[in-house]
Amino acid sequence: MSRSFVPCLLTLLLTLAAPALAGGGYSTQSKNYTVDAIQRTTLHSYPTGGSASPLPLVIVLHGDGGTAAGIRASLPLEAQANGAAAFSYLSAQGGTFEYWTDAGRGHEGRFVQAIIANYGVAGVSIDPARVYLVGFSGGGTMAQALGCRLGAGVIRKMGIHSGSLYPVDGDFTYTGNGGVSCNLPGTMLIWGKLDQTNGVDYATGQAIRNNHLATQNCAATTTNTTPAPCVAYDQCTRPVEWCAIDGLGHALWSNAAQAFWRYFAQDGVVAPETPLFVDGFEGGVAPPASPRWVMGYHVGYERNLLPTADIDFAAITHLMVGRLIPNANAAVTDHFDIDAVNGPIWAQGVVNAAHAANRKAILMVGGAGEINGWRGAAASPASRATFVTNLLAKVDQYGADGLDLDWEPIETQDQAPLLALAQALRAQRPNLLLTMPVGWINSNFPPNNEAAFMDAMGDVLDRMAVMSYGMLYEDFGWWSWHSSALAGHKGNTPSSVTSGINYYLGVGVPAAKLAVGTGFYGTCYQRVTAPDQVTQGGDIVGSDGSFSYRNIVATYLPAMTAHYDAAANAPWLSSAGGAGPVGARCNYLTYENATSIAAKGNYVRTQGLGGTIIWTIAQGHRPDLPVGDANQLLRAVKAAFLD
Repeated sequence: MSRSFVPCLLTLLLTLAAPALAGGGYSTQSKNYTVDAIQRTTLHSYPTGGSASPLPLVIVLHGDGGTAAGIRASLPLEAQANGAAAFSYLSAQGGTFEYWTDAGRGHEGRFVQAIIANYGVAGVSIDPARVYLVGFSGGGTMAQALGCRLGAGVIRKMGIHSGSLYPVDGDFTYTGNGGVSCNLPGTMLIWGKLDQTNGVDYATGQAIRNNHLATQNCAATTTNTTPAPCVAYDQCTRPVEWCAIDGLGHALWSNAAQAFWRYFAQDGVVAPETPLFVDGFEGGVAPPASPRWVMGYHVGYERNLLPTADIDFAAITHLMVGRLIPNANAAVTDHFDIDAVNGPIWAQGVVNAAHAANRKAILMVGGAGEINGWRGAAASPASRATFVTNLLAKVDQYGADGLDLDWEPIETQDQAPLLALAQALRAQRPNLLLTMPVGWINSNFPPNNEAAFMDAMGDVLDRMAVMSYGMLYEDFGWWSWHSSALAGHKGNTPSSVTSGINYYLGVGVPAAKLAVGTGFYGTCYQRVTAPDQVTQGGDIVGSDGSFSYRNIVATYLPAMTAHYDAAANAPWLSSAGGAGPVGARCNYLTYENATSIAAKGNYVRTQGLGGTIIWTIAQGHRPDLPVGDANQLLRAVKAAFLD
């Protein structure tokens, strides 16, 4: 359907009689939101005097050529709610929601998320488990696009009046049974049987109804509901209702508000569905129960290990594309560890692939060895402002969704400029996704001067990910240990996922923003043959890169004896005589496998944490296996954290 298929409805809305609103029970307030550097205004309507408990939120979108005030007057939802809900009436830029482009749908999704996160009316709080979308005609088309993109984890139900459903830029596909591939909320559809408007005529409405029925696996039978002639389809995964109105063309049905409110109100108080992720629209938002993320790093120098076409996007929510390099003069280098020509080409292709898979792409900035660039770029307000401008220019150049601030190491002198940088980025782009990896904790010597800094960073970031892999050392009192033990830290092996997470929780980082680390590589020791043995300098002969999971299962697993430490929840391999080629022979090899990853996922779920980062997804790719099996470790992450 093209833009021209949906009619201009300004004249229609002006000619409709304006029903009486809830007599004095509601007050209104216009509120501004800045989304994608554009200031938007919405009309909030809420019970006068506020509410003692969180209210459902109904977000209403007008038709093409309409206004927020016009749809509020023409669709008397407030009279039906009678103080039991809060409302937000969106005003489209130029009078028409840009539902026909990916950019327009994305922008409106971020606008809706900003409203949910900050309704911003004193005395009124919103129940995030009961957010409903209502749309008429073009507004109904946009509402269905948003319901599809945001999913049932964000939008509880939709009320669609004469609005279409169709994909743009592959944001969903049609399934074999006629359904759609996105996570559609339950929906009530209202259509006039005499509607002959191109693109939203009655036959189109029936086809869209059938898309919803197939998506929700509904039975063919129905049960009558109110008001007549509405019916509810039986045995649906999520409820689908249909109201086909005799004698009505492309106009609002006089009983539409009654039908929509009855459909919404029957929910009562419900628990929210947990979405896979909120389609990246959650930037800057700290919901009560944040959805889990799987953030997979993919770096340019490993491009040959994992071709872009072979990335398994089903198992990740956010692709971390590495890397941009900060320079002391506040410039940003983007050769992505390839070269100045092919690096940007590779990175753009990866970002595009993530978006084509309906996943988000975040640009990694920095990494080990770049501390001088970080310090110079963020050292003063002037250079910091230039650096922010240059970083955001790269975000726009690649069409990325966020930045990963990989400032290593973070020493005392770095805390103030790093915090100021993150705050400046958030102020410039409130909906930019901002993440930051932080170091694992030596429980014998935890930092004692960063509580205020970490607490403040936790307020700014969307995720703070603990790099809980490679958590071992040789000599200096360390014994041989696991690369990523979930538990079991002690005096001579003072590291574990649990000890690190407990530290960051203790300095004020919200649990829902904390992610654990998963390493798709292992560490090889010579001389020692098991964990908990005394080490000396030179015992560790290889780790990240040379001991990828791909290399471990091909070369070392068949030649060594496999063990599992149930207390630490960590696998390991041993060989008294050593295994592997000269120069990389291992007597003890620590790594991660599907069992240890499952234990991590269970820990994250029970602790209410935000998910995991993977360093790096390419190291887990096994091209020797059939395409469907080539990313077995990544699929283990999906099962542990997302399914």
